[in-house]
Amino acid sequence: MLKKEIEKILNDNNVILFNYTANKHNIKIVVDTIDGIDINMITKISNQIKNSNIVNFEYPKGVRVEVSSPGLDQPLQKRFQYKRNINKKIKVFLKNKDEINNPIIGVINIVNDDNILIENKNGFFKLMFDQIEKSFLQIEINK
Repeated sequence: MLKKEIEKILNDNNVILFNYTANKHNIKIVVDTIDGIDINMITKISNQIKNSNIVNFEYPKGVRVEVSSPGLDQPLQKRFQYKRNINKKIKVFLKNKDEINNPIIGVINIVNDDNILIENKNGFFKLMFDQIEKSFLQIEINK
């Protein structure tokens, strides 16, 4: 019931749920949007959850609500995250551990419905989404 209420709040704000955990003292959710989420939307979502009748019923003594966006330590999970990060460096781990080029580190060049094209010094790599185990953005520090 609580998760459904949170999902409704998120849907009403065009926000996508990535992770949800709740216990007797805390509600933690990780959210994002197609265009990227900002602190104002995170604050709005947090306040709507705190002020929800269901949350107040489930937690009459109060609850700590933590709303955040996926950090750099979190893997990319949705296609829109790849699209939003075209021309950024990525490290992709493939499901097939025997693949010679595993992981592949390069720049996201193209994102399609079922694959991505990554470019690095060795050329272009077309990867189907179902080949990807996990992938992370890579931090580049300009010199």
